[in-house]
Amino acid sequence: MKLFLMFAVFVSLCFFFVSCGGEEEENIYGDNTNDKSNEEPDDEVQDYQTRPDSNDIEINDTAQDEEITDTDSDADAEVDITKDMILIPQGKAWVGCNENIQTDCPLSELPYHEVSMKAYYIDTYEVTVADFQKCVDAGGCGAEEDTYDTKNGNPYCNFGSTGKETHPMNCVNWNGAHSYCLWAGKRLPSEGEWERAARGGCEIHGDEDCEEKSFTYTWGNEGTPSCDYINMATSDINWGCGSDSTAVGGSYPDSDSPYGAVDMLGNVYEWVADKWVGNHDLAKPDGSSVGIPVDEAVIKGGGFMQDDVTQFRISYRAPEDITNFLYSRGFRCAADVE
Repeated sequence: MKLFLMFAVFVSLCFFFVSCGGEEEENIYGDNTNDKSNEEPDDEVQDYQTRPDSNDIEINDTAQDEEITDTDSDADAEVDITKDMILIPQGKAWVGCNENIQTDCPLSELPYHEVSMKAYYIDTYEVTVADFQKCVDAGGCGAEEDTYDTKNGNPYCNFGSTGKETHPMNCVNWNGAHSYCLWAGKRLPSEGEWERAARGGCEIHGDEDCEEKSFTYTWGNEGTPSCDYINMATSDINWGCGSDSTAVGGSYPDSDSPYGAVDMLGNVYEWVADKWVGNHDLAKPDGSSVGIPVDEAVIKGGGFMQDDVTQFRISYRAPEDITNFLYSRGFRCAADVE
């Protein structure tokens, strides 16, 4: 009897354990136990669960498994700042009024002196309206009426004038010119650099004859400035060789410098980096700038509104208030050789 009872207890325990190891009970909430689609949102967190504005969503259209192999993207591309620039080689040059050719050199252009320069780049053309527009759009050239003026402010200003996009930027002050060159990764040329680019260095004129033969004009020492060479005024009221305007860069190829720089004489006066001093007594032997202007800077080259032929000599220099933006004031940039 005792053995029978023990056997019954044993059978009952086995049956119990077998039933516990059976199939799980079906979930009465379905397969997803975390589904809360039927719940009302909590009032305290509802504001944090709103859909973001579509303008704030950054969309990546690149496929997950697509390998990006474009190595020529704009972000990685290097900008060649020397494009449309001329390399002026290392060497010697003469700066100032050449007393060997001119007997009436003004004191402001003396002493005539030799410089020994490092190589540098200079723009082939004067900076155009289209060039300057890019700087303005990028926020790199300051605000209108601070650094430049437009046709809306004055009819002779090229900025904003239809059809003048490839004309030189005028009505720009020294601050605007300086800002543009920095934005473009360049700088304004020094007076010495500007003169060498305009007349050529001693590797062109010959080391032995350089002092005597350095050019008065970009085309040489002969020939009086006229509309055959440059864009200038032929009278007080006849500006731009009768066009009453600046000209597209390269319109007067007979005035190209020995290096190929265009319109260094005529079209627009050009700002340089130097502060105005009354003569070349402070000139540096390497042709670099004598200092950043505080009130007046040097302008070079003459413009389309000038009829005084003496202003188109390479050595001619004049002071200009750095805040002025006038009809016949423009610029070109330079850059160091890395």
